Formats: sequence, C-alpha cells, structure tokens
Amino acid sequence: MTILKPKILHVVYSLGVGGAEIYLSTMSKAASQRGLFKNEVLGWRKSGPLSEQLSASGIHVHPPLKRSKRPLFLQLTKLADQIADIAKQSGATHIHGHLNDGALLAVMAARRAKLISIAHVHSNHILPVSLGRVQKRVWERAAKWTYNNADRVLSISEDVETAVRARFSVPQERLRRAPIGIAAPVPQKSRAEIRAELGLQSASKALIFVGRLVSNKNQKALVNMMPAILAQHPDTKLLLVGDGPDEAELAGLI
Repeated sequence: MTILKPKILHVVYSLGVGGAEIYLSTMSKAASQRGLFKNEVLGWRKSGPLSEQLSASGIHVHPPLKRSKRPLFLQLTKLADQIADIAKQSGATHIHGHLNDGALLAVMAARRAKLISIAHVHSNHILPVSLGRVQKRVWERAAKWTYNNADRVLSISEDVETAVRARFSVPQERLRRAPIGIAAPVPQKSRAEIRAELGLQSASKALIFVGRLVSNKNQKALVNMMPAILAQHPDTKLLLVGDGPDEAELAGLI
C-alpha cells in the first residue's frame, strides 16, 4: 500500500532573519532531508536572505503575493485567494501559517482550498506589544477567529500553549506542542579572543542581547538602564547583536 506523504505550504510575513523565520527554515529543511513531508515556503509580504538558503536545500520558495497599498484587512480576501491558488497548484495538503498574519491568511486560504490549516504561535505575547490600542483590538479579534478556526494550533512551549488556551478559549484537542530544539554551539574562537576583539577587559561584565532591532524587542529599555547600572558597576558593557529598522535610532540613543 502506498502512503502519500503530506505536502506543507508554509506562509510567513517575510523570509528575513528572525526567530520564527529561522524556526520555519530549520524545520522545513530537516523534514525534507529526513523524508517526513514535503515543504514549500511563501514569504507573503516580502522575500529575504533565508530564501536562498531554502532554495539551496531543494525547497521551493514562492515569490511574494501581489498586493495593493490598501491596509491589510481590506485586501485579506484577495491575498487568501492567491494563497489558496498556490496551494492547489502545488498539490499541498496543509497550509501552515506562522505568526498572526501568516496564520490568519493560512486559515482563510485553507478554507477556500478545502485543505488542512495549521496556525503556529511563536511567542506567549501572541500579539506584538508595540501595537496601538485600535490595532490591538482589531488583531485580538482576528487572532481569536484564527486560532478557533484552525484545524491545529501549534505552540513552541507549554507556556505559549497555556497563553493561547486562556486568551482565546481554544479547545485543548486542537492544541499541539512543537518545542524548539537548539543545537549545541561550536565555538570558533576562544573566550579571551572574543573579549579582546570587543575591547572588553578581563574584569568587565558583558550584557548581551541577541535579536532584531525593532520596537517590539524594546532594546531602548536596556540602553536607558545602563547609566544606573554603570553607577554601581562601571566596567559593565552592553552588547546589542542584530539588525533592523531601529538600528539608527538606537545608535543615536547610545
């Protein structure tokens, strides 16, 4: 008897370097290499550096969707129709949406294409903390619809799963956990070499933040804390690792 393997169309905002995007990329490549299921990826808003990595691994990456300058919620139907068409043409069996916008579009598209939908929650904040009051109200309703209409809701941890269930009353039978695995890092240089390159004295304490430089991560709070920290620990250094739209503003604040 021939068992058909699932084919997943992943939908995410972009293929830039971010936590959810790297998770998607790593999972897709591992699943394809092990023959668990086939994957195709759509950065619905824009592409990014992960696109080349996925393509090099043999995973088909679709170009971003055609869209207008109108607000997202005024063109949801047309965007979902495009995703449904892509899914049907590629022979997908599941549409797997990552983060709130990707999950919303995935569930809408799956209903149109009569496919299985998966909504993936990557943070216990669920909605970005940087949203304004009106935006938050709109996205709160959209997220509740998404997570209650998805065939499966995946979370990255028990904490995130609890947050989704409590906030949106998602039935337990629809929830599944897909924890993030982290490979043990292999140092390329010694600790002493790295500290010398960064200008850190042997007695200096280093505070390191790794992540996108965006308001949602609130690196400004860390920068603003430094005068108080330096008053008690003068040899402390704060290192921000990453890039993003807030880079220039953070540099000015520093």
